[in-house]
Amino acid sequence: MLNTESVSKQMFDEFFSIQKDLEKQINSLPETEVLENPEYLGILKETAHGQALEIAGLANDTARKDRVKRVLRGHPFHQEILLGSQFIRAAYEKKYGYAGDKDLMLMICRNDWAGDSTYARLNNRVFLHWPAAEAVRQRAASFYESFKKLPQGSRVLSVGCGPAVEVFRFIRDFPERQVQFYLIDHDAHTIEYLNRADRGGQAVVKQGNLFKFTRESLDCLCNGDKVDLAYCSGVFDYIPDEFTASMAAVIFNQVKPGGRMMIGNYLSMSEENPHQPHMKLMMELYSEWNLIYRTPEQIAGFADGLDIPHTSFSVDNEYFGNRKVTGGAIGFLNACKA
Repeated sequence: MLNTESVSKQMFDEFFSIQKDLEKQINSLPETEVLENPEYLGILKETAHGQALEIAGLANDTARKDRVKRVLRGHPFHQEILLGSQFIRAAYEKKYGYAGDKDLMLMICRNDWAGDSTYARLNNRVFLHWPAAEAVRQRAASFYESFKKLPQGSRVLSVGCGPAVEVFRFIRDFPERQVQFYLIDHDAHTIEYLNRADRGGQAVVKQGNLFKFTRESLDCLCNGDKVDLAYCSGVFDYIPDEFTASMAAVIFNQVKPGGRMMIGNYLSMSEENPHQPHMKLMMELYSEWNLIYRTPEQIAGFADGLDIPHTSFSVDNEYFGNRKVTGGAIGFLNACKA
């Protein structure tokens, strides 16, 4: 009978040794040479994904996954190598008490070289290049492009807005368009960050808990205004099935006729999804970042509670229906109000 704990320890011992050898080799080279040559990052990526695939082969059911996690938590492979990545450490430590906080989203969107050594910077970059992180950057870029298509003076609601990278980029680049944004988030630290930002008078910041929203309270948070676009890109991944339709209905009520609602959720594992099972395992084991993954059909089910007729629906990826891009890590319910 397989002794999962013993095998896990042996495996992590080997992984740790391999990574320490790579650390020594990389740190012995001139930093500029390493960071400007994609071959070195490629070596670390291949190593990290190969190790994750081996872990996935061992942690192939819930009981084994729990035992592997217990061994991992006390091993130098986790403490020194994995938590040596600023991104993994931030996700694991959860400074504000939850995964996906505004600091982590900013880290993903900035995609900087960060770390106290050349190896640490490369190692951090490996995880910032997860398809799940790439999808965060892409959804921000797609919303930015969507804003550009809105008529001058439009109104936009972002629920669970986080640092609102795409919003502030648009306000900076197109102040003359006078698009009004309503930015709503549950977290006080995020609200403080948003209030410090230069909004050019084009963004209203409000604190609100999605679980407690009613049509009346959301309307109040939007100063009574209906919006041309309402979107929620990073919240439903944490919301149980029994609440999704009712929450979507509250958000959709805030959209004016002819407007649009977009709600995102990470997609379940499939051959078309670049966020593969071993990467999901990396997020969960390395950093306790657990999401609710859903199929396109389940994401389409967010619309089940909409009581306003003559709407059109689709489920797009993070490229927002760009037919040149197949697959995708995030599905977006795209609902238009007649």
